[in-house]
Amino acid sequence: AKVVTVLPHTIVLSDTLSPAGGYTDAQMIAFGQAFDTLGYALDTLNFGVPSDIDANGRVAILFTPGVNAIPGPPGGIVLGLQTTRDLVPVASCAGSNEGEMFYVPVPDPNSTINGNYTSTSGLSNTVLSVLVHEFQHLINAGRRLYVNNASSLEEVWLNEGLSHISEELLYYRISGHAEK
Repeated sequence: AKVVTVLPHTIVLSDTLSPAGGYTDAQMIAFGQAFDTLGYALDTLNFGVPSDIDANGRVAILFTPGVNAIPGPPGGIVLGLQTTRDLVPVASCAGSNEGEMFYVPVPDPNSTINGNYTSTSGLSNTVLSVLVHEFQHLINAGRRLYVNNASSLEEVWLNEGLSHISEELLYYRISGHAEK
């Protein structure tokens, strides 16, 4: 991956194996800036600060066709993910990136991976809400591991519910409507 930009709370990375015709650096920077100035503050205010096991003071967003290749549920696609293994040392999990990060798909207008992510504009419309959703998962996992010293991760139904609440809070913030 290459570093696209480093912002106060966010590092934006682009997988060098991304298909042609996808996001430009300018688009990924704009996503990163929106998350850095709006999403980060929204989630940390409501769910707490993330862990910082890599001591860089930032979370990483990787735009990668690796997400595109994940089989989605019947009739669905995967729009992003966070994996708790990234929050543990490599000595405990060889697949760990030892840092706070989450992953989002990239546009694939020529269907080189599959036909699920061909619309750049359609996919672009989901990025910020997916980032706040996945960031809540990251905050929750880090807090359970390193703040609360919980014996297990959050119940899936509750963790998903909290991430959907983060999306709803984003809607209210952007729309200007009052929360109900």
